[in-house]
Amino acid sequence: MKYFWSVIFIVLCLSIITSVASAEEVTIQPKVSKFDTKVLFDEKKEFDDQELIIKFTPNTSSVERATILKLVNGKEVDQLKAGDFSFVKVPNGSDLASISKALLKNKQLLFVEPNYEVKSTYVPGEPSYNKQWYLNKIQLPKAWDKTKGSSNITVAVIDGGVQKDHPELRGKIVSPYNAVTGNANYTPDKHGTHVAGIIAASFNKSGIAGIAPSVKIMPINVFDWQGASAYNVAVALNYAVDHHADVVNMSLGSEDYSYILDYYVQYARSKGIVIVAAAGNSDTSIPMYPAALNGVIGVSATDSSDRITSFSNYGSYIDLAAPGLSIYSTVTGSSYEYLSGTSMTAPVVTGVAALVRSQNPFLTPSQVESILMKSTTDLGSRGWDSYYGYGRIDAYKAVSNTPAPISKLTAPTTYTMTGTNKAAFSITAASSTNVSLYL
Repeated sequence: MKYFWSVIFIVLCLSIITSVASAEEVTIQPKVSKFDTKVLFDEKKEFDDQELIIKFTPNTSSVERATILKLVNGKEVDQLKAGDFSFVKVPNGSDLASISKALLKNKQLLFVEPNYEVKSTYVPGEPSYNKQWYLNKIQLPKAWDKTKGSSNITVAVIDGGVQKDHPELRGKIVSPYNAVTGNANYTPDKHGTHVAGIIAASFNKSGIAGIAPSVKIMPINVFDWQGASAYNVAVALNYAVDHHADVVNMSLGSEDYSYILDYYVQYARSKGIVIVAAAGNSDTSIPMYPAALNGVIGVSATDSSDRITSFSNYGSYIDLAAPGLSIYSTVTGSSYEYLSGTSMTAPVVTGVAALVRSQNPFLTPSQVESILMKSTTDLGSRGWDSYYGYGRIDAYKAVSNTPAPISKLTAPTTYTMTGTNKAAFSITAASSTNVSLYL
């Protein structure tokens, strides 16, 4: 008996297979020994003299923590349960290095470090180039023919507070948070608003154009009147994970390595988040963290002639370069302004990463990074170099190099079943992808 089959082949569901890693499963070997207090508490480093960040062994109870801290007159103010880190206050005038040595005699302490200061990484500048000259430089108009981003992609801006009702950003703000106060309220910040505008300013026939105008922005404030700290940045990364960010931008940094920052960068990356950070503006090869951490895309700054700027850091941790001089974007007061610095280069790369993820949200962070590294204009020495990394980012090359989640789908339009014959179906999918097939 013959049956004539009209085959309707619909792929209803795609879901990436990711390793479900909890923070407790993240293993980070600190770059500084916990016993090297001369390095950790060097007086030349900038940190709060009444604050410590302590990592306890898993399952250390609150009572046990309090008992241990009481020995040095310390008090736990906050805790990041994922990772067993505690934010601890000690009395004014305390010798943090001596306290650290005393605490580490207890086997329930795995690491003690100061709460290092983290600084914003932009340099104010005067207008000297045409507004948004960098859009053509990185071939964005051609990239927009392929994608303008997806509203399903969220970029976390860990920075000063973004102006939520700026005309360019209104309607695309999701899950705003203040890591300092623990709520959604913060004072809008010029720097954070500038960064957000570079990434996602709307196509609304006025003002400026963002690199990925259709994506969402998750603003996370980490600054108060004293600045920012490694602990608050770690809190922000943890929040970004909990609220399902796809890409994180950090236009901030410190020359001091922080274990807690390293830990939560790796934790966020294990949850599938692409992380981009500014290289710093000291014209030095001294590493800037978090840009120099493994798994973070560190970005240096170029000018309109594709030359490294006079302020940009350089060194072994540079992965990519991007325009960073006289970048025109949104600022507080629903206005616009030119700013310069690697603070501006990081969101350029972040915006391109958001375009890549918009085209294929099933890519892993490593896959996104690989696409970005090969989607550049090579500058400086051939291949990778310490000034430009793998080259200056090119948005059009990046979206062109992004594979579709499903491609090359072939299936018979009709099929006559005889009881023993077979029909051939063929698709090409990105690695680590589940494909649900319905007939």
